[in-house]
Amino acid sequence: MCDRKNLDEISIYLASTFALTWAIWLLAFSEFNLRISNETLIVIGAFAPSFVGIFMEYKINGINGFIKATKNIVNPKISLKWYLYILGVMGTTVLLCYGVLHLSGNMIPKSEFPIYTAPLVFLYIMILMGPLGEEFGWRGFLLRRMVVRYRAFYASVIVGLIWSLWHLPLFFLDTTIQAQLASNYSFIFTFLGYILYTLMITIQISILYINTKGNILGVILFHTMANTSLGMMPLILSKAGAITVLVIMVLATVVLIIFNRKKLFEQCHT
Repeated sequence: MCDRKNLDEISIYLASTFALTWAIWLLAFSEFNLRISNETLIVIGAFAPSFVGIFMEYKINGINGFIKATKNIVNPKISLKWYLYILGVMGTTVLLCYGVLHLSGNMIPKSEFPIYTAPLVFLYIMILMGPLGEEFGWRGFLLRRMVVRYRAFYASVIVGLIWSLWHLPLFFLDTTIQAQLASNYSFIFTFLGYILYTLMITIQISILYINTKGNILGVILFHTMANTSLGMMPLILSKAGAITVLVIMVLATVVLIIFNRKKLFEQCHT
């Protein structure tokens, strides 16, 4: 542990984010006729992490601190190397998985989206399917404070576990991919696999976050690329595909950890 500051801010953020998101999502389980679809409630709830993070940033640091903290949401100043990282890590992972499944003769689930729709799918996912609504909260507020308290690897593991748990209600709502996977396999297998996947992608995002000096736009794009890759090529809809994705994700993350071990293990970040 590097610094004990910010514990109260972290605790209030987490309590507020979970309470707001889960309250909205639990409306989807209710029998009240709100004339709002479950899909809409899920989208609204998914904006809670960033909403709470932005609101708390303003309350804690005032308007100047708020502007300083949020400017990286729209800051495109990322080196070419890290733009390639954003595009390449999950894209390459999914292509490798596709190749493994194809060569081993396993069934490959077909995409619902033609390849030419990829830019529209990317924008839709970025705005409405999590990245924009979550990333200022999980990375811009929470991770930024966690890497002051803990070395980046351990901070990433904690954030990844929290992020996984936050998604828990979605495993019980019929319209979500989480519920579809739980139905296809089992809740335990799906949730444990989801935790492993989320931990791996959290570490990958943390590597990007640290190397781009906390650039939230880059994090949003990485999260979007990950979701788009698995949306355009839904390998996880078959058991062999899901296992292959997890194995290659773990291997890719281990390699990335080795190459970034100094920043992940040997220093805290301010």
